[in-house]
Amino acid sequence: MSSFTYNSTNISHLEVMLSSDRFETYVLLAGGSKRKALKLYKRNILLSHRFYTIIHILEVCLRNKIDECLSRRYGLKWFENSKLELSLVQRKQLAEPPKNEKRGKVIASLPFGFWSSFFGRPFENLWRETIRFILNEEIPIRRSNVAAYLKNIRALRNRIAHHECILKMDVHSLETASLELLSLLSPITAEWLKSELLNSSISL
Repeated sequence: MSSFTYNSTNISHLEVMLSSDRFETYVLLAGGSKRKALKLYKRNILLSHRFYTIIHILEVCLRNKIDECLSRRYGLKWFENSKLELSLVQRKQLAEPPKNEKRGKVIASLPFGFWSSFFGRPFENLWRETIRFILNEEIPIRRSNVAAYLKNIRALRNRIAHHECILKMDVHSLETASLELLSLLSPITAEWLKSELLNSSISL
Protein backbone atom coordinates (compact mmCIF):
# COMPACT_ATOMS: atom_id res chain seq x y z
CA MET A 1 0.00 0.00 0.00
CA SER A 2 1.50 3.32 -1.06
CA SER A 3 1.97 6.00 1.61
CA PHE A 4 2.52 8.77 -0.91
CA THR A 5 -0.06 11.56 -0.86
CA TYR A 6 -1.36 12.60 -4.26
CA ASN A 7 -2.45 16.12 -3.34
CA SER A 8 -2.34 19.09 -5.72
CA THR A 9 0.95 20.40 -4.28
CA ASN A 10 2.78 17.10 -4.69
CA ILE A 11 1.33 16.49 -8.14
CA SER A 12 2.35 19.96 -9.33
CA HIS A 13 5.85 19.47 -7.95
CA LEU A 14 6.25 16.11 -9.69
CA GLU A 15 5.01 17.59 -12.95
CA VAL A 16 7.80 20.16 -12.82
CA MET A 17 10.43 17.62 -11.84
CA LEU A 18 9.44 15.19 -14.60
CA SER A 19 9.10 18.10 -17.08
CA SER A 20 5.77 19.28 -18.38
CA ASP A 21 6.45 18.10 -21.93
CA ARG A 22 7.25 14.55 -20.82
CA PHE A 23 4.39 14.48 -18.33
CA GLU A 24 1.91 15.71 -20.95
CA THR A 25 2.19 12.36 -22.77
CA TYR A 26 0.79 10.60 -19.71
CA VAL A 27 -1.83 13.28 -19.03
CA LEU A 28 -3.22 12.72 -22.52
CA LEU A 29 -3.27 8.95 -21.96
CA ALA A 30 -5.04 9.54 -18.63
CA GLY A 31 -7.77 11.63 -20.22
CA GLY A 32 -6.58 14.81 -18.50
CA SER A 33 -6.22 13.43 -14.97
CA LYS A 34 -2.78 14.29 -13.57
CA ARG A 35 -3.17 11.89 -10.67
CA LYS A 36 -3.91 9.03 -13.06
CA ALA A 37 -1.06 10.25 -15.26
CA LEU A 38 1.37 9.67 -12.40
CA LYS A 39 0.00 6.16 -11.97
CA LEU A 40 0.62 5.55 -15.69
CA TYR A 41 4.14 6.96 -15.33
CA LYS A 42 4.77 4.46 -12.56
CA ARG A 43 3.38 1.63 -14.71
CA ASN A 44 5.65 2.69 -17.56
CA ILE A 45 8.70 2.51 -15.29
CA LEU A 46 7.77 -0.94 -14.01
CA LEU A 47 7.15 -2.21 -17.54
CA SER A 48 10.46 -0.74 -18.66
CA HIS A 49 12.23 -2.55 -15.81
CA ARG A 50 10.65 -5.82 -16.89
CA PHE A 51 11.63 -5.35 -20.51
CA TYR A 52 15.12 -4.20 -19.58
CA THR A 53 15.61 -7.59 -17.94
CA ILE A 54 14.27 -9.48 -20.97
CA ILE A 55 16.30 -7.44 -23.47
CA HIS A 56 19.43 -7.73 -21.32
CA ILE A 57 19.32 -11.52 -21.43
CA LEU A 58 18.25 -11.68 -25.08
CA GLU A 59 20.99 -9.32 -26.26
CA VAL A 60 23.78 -11.09 -24.36
CA CYS A 61 22.56 -14.52 -25.49
CA LEU A 62 22.20 -13.38 -29.13
CA ARG A 63 25.70 -11.92 -29.38
CA ASN A 64 27.31 -14.92 -27.70
CA LYS A 65 25.53 -17.37 -29.98
CA ILE A 66 26.47 -15.41 -33.11
CA ASP A 67 30.06 -15.06 -31.88
CA GLU A 68 30.29 -18.80 -31.25
CA CYS A 69 28.80 -19.56 -34.66
CA LEU A 70 31.06 -17.19 -36.62
CA SER A 71 34.13 -18.26 -34.64
CA ARG A 72 33.66 -21.84 -35.77
CA ARG A 73 33.52 -20.80 -39.42
CA TYR A 74 35.88 -17.82 -39.64
CA GLY A 75 38.12 -18.19 -36.58
CA LEU A 76 38.13 -16.46 -33.20
CA LYS A 77 38.82 -13.09 -34.81
CA TRP A 78 36.07 -13.47 -37.38
CA PHE A 79 35.47 -9.72 -37.25
CA GLU A 80 38.89 -9.26 -38.91
CA ASN A 81 38.36 -11.95 -41.56
CA SER A 82 37.96 -10.40 -45.02
CA LYS A 83 35.92 -13.41 -46.17
CA LEU A 84 33.07 -12.26 -43.94
CA GLU A 85 31.42 -9.37 -45.76
CA LEU A 86 30.21 -7.02 -43.07
CA SER A 87 28.21 -3.87 -43.79
CA LEU A 88 29.82 -0.42 -43.78
CA VAL A 89 27.95 0.39 -40.57
CA GLN A 90 29.26 -2.77 -38.91
CA ARG A 91 32.80 -1.97 -40.07
CA LYS A 92 32.49 1.48 -38.56
CA GLN A 93 31.24 0.03 -35.28
CA LEU A 94 34.17 -2.37 -35.22
CA ALA A 95 36.58 0.51 -35.71
CA GLU A 96 35.38 2.24 -32.55
CA PRO A 97 36.99 -0.03 -29.91
CA PRO A 98 40.65 0.87 -29.19
CA LYS A 99 43.24 -1.01 -31.24
CA ASN A 100 44.71 -4.14 -29.66
CA GLU A 101 41.66 -4.44 -27.41
CA LYS A 102 41.12 -7.94 -26.09
CA ARG A 103 38.77 -10.06 -28.16
CA GLY A 104 36.19 -10.36 -25.40
CA LYS A 105 36.11 -6.59 -24.94
CA VAL A 106 35.53 -6.10 -28.67
CA ILE A 107 32.60 -8.53 -28.68
CA ALA A 108 31.03 -6.99 -25.57
CA SER A 109 31.40 -3.43 -26.88
CA LEU A 110 29.44 -3.99 -30.08
CA PRO A 111 25.86 -2.62 -29.92
CA PHE A 112 22.63 -4.52 -30.33
CA GLY A 113 22.28 -3.08 -33.83
CA PHE A 114 25.51 -4.76 -34.91
CA TRP A 115 24.21 -8.21 -34.00
CA SER A 116 20.67 -7.73 -35.28
CA SER A 117 22.12 -6.60 -38.64
CA PHE A 118 23.12 -10.19 -39.35
CA PHE A 119 19.45 -10.97 -39.93
CA GLY A 120 19.03 -8.32 -42.60
CA ARG A 121 18.47 -9.14 -46.29
CA PRO A 122 22.14 -8.54 -47.30
CA PHE A 123 23.08 -11.49 -45.07
CA GLU A 124 20.66 -13.98 -46.64
CA ASN A 125 23.49 -16.29 -47.75
CA LEU A 126 25.21 -16.09 -44.38
CA TRP A 127 21.87 -16.89 -42.74
CA ARG A 128 21.34 -19.97 -44.89
CA GLU A 129 24.89 -21.26 -44.49
CA THR A 130 25.72 -20.30 -40.92
CA ILE A 131 23.57 -18.02 -38.78
CA ARG A 132 20.39 -20.10 -38.86
CA PHE A 133 22.19 -22.81 -36.90
CA ILE A 134 22.18 -20.65 -33.77
CA LEU A 135 18.43 -21.31 -33.55
CA ASN A 136 16.54 -24.47 -32.68
CA GLU A 137 16.52 -26.42 -35.95
CA GLU A 138 13.37 -28.30 -34.97
CA ILE A 139 11.34 -25.08 -35.16
CA PRO A 140 11.60 -23.62 -38.68
CA ILE A 141 11.76 -19.83 -38.81
CA ARG A 142 12.60 -17.44 -41.61
CA ARG A 143 15.38 -14.88 -41.47
CA SER A 144 12.89 -12.11 -42.27
CA ASN A 145 10.78 -13.06 -39.26
CA VAL A 146 13.77 -12.86 -36.93
CA ALA A 147 14.72 -9.51 -38.49
CA ALA A 148 11.21 -8.18 -37.85
CA TYR A 149 11.32 -9.36 -34.23
CA LEU A 150 14.66 -7.68 -33.65
CA LYS A 151 13.63 -4.44 -35.34
CA ASN A 152 10.68 -4.08 -32.97
CA ILE A 153 12.76 -5.09 -29.96
CA ARG A 154 15.41 -2.50 -30.87
CA ALA A 155 12.74 0.20 -31.11
CA LEU A 156 11.48 -0.77 -27.65
CA ARG A 157 15.04 -0.88 -26.30
CA ASN A 158 15.75 2.63 -27.57
CA ARG A 159 12.61 4.04 -26.01
CA ILE A 160 13.45 2.46 -22.66
CA ALA A 161 17.03 3.75 -22.86
CA HIS A 162 15.71 7.30 -23.30
CA HIS A 163 13.09 6.91 -20.54
CA GLU A 164 10.25 7.35 -23.04
CA CYS A 165 6.69 6.08 -22.84
CA ILE A 166 6.15 2.50 -24.03
CA LEU A 167 2.53 2.18 -22.96
CA LYS A 168 1.22 2.78 -26.47
CA MET A 169 3.36 -0.02 -27.88
CA ASP A 170 2.03 -3.58 -28.18
CA VAL A 171 4.02 -4.70 -25.14
CA HIS A 172 2.30 -8.07 -24.86
CA SER A 173 3.28 -9.06 -28.41
CA LEU A 174 6.78 -7.71 -27.91
CA GLU A 175 7.28 -9.75 -24.75
CA THR A 176 5.92 -12.88 -26.43
CA ALA A 177 8.21 -12.38 -29.45
CA SER A 178 11.24 -11.72 -27.23
CA LEU A 179 10.69 -14.83 -25.14
CA GLU A 180 10.01 -16.97 -28.21
CA LEU A 181 13.22 -15.79 -29.85
CA LEU A 182 15.20 -16.43 -26.67
CA SER A 183 13.66 -19.93 -26.51
CA LEU A 184 14.94 -20.59 -30.04
CA LEU A 185 18.41 -19.44 -29.03
CA SER A 186 18.53 -21.19 -25.67
CA PRO A 187 15.53 -22.93 -24.06
CA ILE A 188 17.35 -23.26 -20.74
CA THR A 189 18.19 -19.55 -20.62
CA ALA A 190 14.59 -18.68 -21.50
CA GLU A 191 13.29 -20.89 -18.69
CA TRP A 192 15.74 -19.34 -16.20
CA LEU A 193 14.67 -15.86 -17.26
CA LYS A 194 10.96 -16.61 -16.87
CA SER A 195 11.15 -18.51 -13.60
CA GLU A 196 14.00 -16.74 -11.78
CA LEU A 197 14.25 -13.19 -13.11
CA LEU A 198 10.75 -12.15 -14.13
CA ASN A 199 8.99 -13.65 -11.12
CA SER A 200 11.28 -12.43 -8.40
CA SER A 201 11.61 -9.24 -6.40
CA ILE A 202 14.58 -7.79 -4.54
CA SER A 203 14.75 -5.62 -1.47
CA LEU A 204 17.43 -3.02 -0.87
